[in-house]
Amino acid sequence: MNKQFILEQFKGGHIYSFIGAGCKTSAIKEIARILYIEGYKVVISSTTKMSVEEFAEYKVDIRKSIKIDDLTENINVLLSGKSEDKYLGFKKNEFEDLVHIPIDTIILIEADGSRRLPFKVPYEHEPVVPDNSVKTFLFFSAKVIGKEITADNTYNLERIKEIISNEDMVYTNENILKLLSQCWIADINYRNLKIIVNQGDVLINDYLIKDLLSSIYKMFDIGAYLISIKEKKIYKSFDDKIGVLILAAGEGKRMDGIKQLMDFNDSTFLEETIKKYSSFAQEVVVTLGYYKAEIRQNIKELGFQYQEIEDYKDGMSASFKESKDFKTDYFLVTPCDLPLIEENTIDILLKTYKKNRGNIIVPRFMGINGHPVVFPIEMQASFKNINGDKGARDIIRQKGCLFIDVDDPGIIADIDTFSDYIKIKEAFDGKSFN
Repeated sequence: MNKQFILEQFKGGHIYSFIGAGCKTSAIKEIARILYIEGYKVVISSTTKMSVEEFAEYKVDIRKSIKIDDLTENINVLLSGKSEDKYLGFKKNEFEDLVHIPIDTIILIEADGSRRLPFKVPYEHEPVVPDNSVKTFLFFSAKVIGKEITADNTYNLERIKEIISNEDMVYTNENILKLLSQCWIADINYRNLKIIVNQGDVLINDYLIKDLLSSIYKMFDIGAYLISIKEKKIYKSFDDKIGVLILAAGEGKRMDGIKQLMDFNDSTFLEETIKKYSSFAQEVVVTLGYYKAEIRQNIKELGFQYQEIEDYKDGMSASFKESKDFKTDYFLVTPCDLPLIEENTIDILLKTYKKNRGNIIVPRFMGINGHPVVFPIEMQASFKNINGDKGARDIIRQKGCLFIDVDDPGIIADIDTFSDYIKIKEAFDGKSFN
């Protein structure tokens, strides 16, 4: 696990959960350290219990609720109580009640226990992952690969015996895939699950782990990584890298005020758009133009990259022409003023692309085209030929696209006038809009 991996995977304004076995707590502490150095406010907490010994060097704040508007430390360990050698976490719903997390704040939750064993399958009441956790990291240790499955290296051995026959009690790739499928993946829908095999520095059989990670990626469409927290390294990875281009360079002449900075969800439209997409993407680029000074002053460049567009007065085409070249497998493009799009819609579009690689993916609601649009990375070179204020419409016509109908009016609910703004605000407050 290195700095690049951490900064790609963790972005501000979100909750991240850690489950499984094999040094979850060590991972959380290392991630918090890097994020703090980068400039984030970091909260470490739990929905279960955490070892007192593990956090002996931290100032632990025991409080009744998981409030985050009064953070005093750069790394804040917030827990609800203490019992002998364990700190007690908060209830799942207390994290789910956090409506607004600032873009400079990240919450890391240990949502599972494993008694320091290198592999586990959960009991029925485990793990305890909040519904608003945007990404879940499932850990186990490379030490078990090829070893006999015993009580010394396994949490919940009884459950494993129900799944694997007694004569085959070895951590083979086949058995690990079976355990992951039946105990972690089949019945529980974690958002954006990543599987992390730690302690790659002690691994002997390189071929076996490569085959295992590849199988996880191909069979389950889940990112899989071989890492070493101790050595701060990523040895192997099988995952997609995703970019997002957020268009925020325009003047918004029909709006009375700076559209990008208008109030929304105790934040701004641009911040909420950045947060919504950053939970999916490793690279996030926000184009700036007419209001570049005001936006920079109000929203700190953290977890994403600003790009100033020189010819922004030429319209949307300038943002496409001058846009940074992503080092990703594919990328999405969206205006900055679509805050009501559902995360599930973005997930559907990304899954559709993975099944139809090389195609442009365009969402539709009731026959109307919307955003975001997913592009193959190879198509970014075509952006240099865009003219006028049409965005990428000509490219989509020339190359063709795959339309995906979604039940989400948020893909077309952009804001051009103050009247649009009022409708969006009302919709967010739970009222219907047309």
